[in-house]
Amino acid sequence: MAQGDVVLCPDGAGQYRIGEITGDYTYAQGDDLPHQRPVRWLDHIISRSDMSESLRNSCGSVGTVSNVSKHTDEIEQLL
Repeated sequence: MAQGDVVLCPDGAGQYRIGEITGDYTYAQGDDLPHQRPVRWLDHIISRSDMSESLRNSCGSVGTVSNVSKHTDEIEQLL
């Protein structure tokens, strides 16, 4: 991930918040979530039910970070 990248973050209720990375990685020792990047959260929310099956599968992959850049056109339409 790099500054300027767009991120989708699940909210646990079937929706995804959208943000833009605004700075470099930092490590905050002692924090519950020590691996950090500043993010500017947008007012847009994407419902999982509005996504194509392919995008849902990409967002639901196992792991902390998934690359969904092959779905850029669909994400832009959903916004």
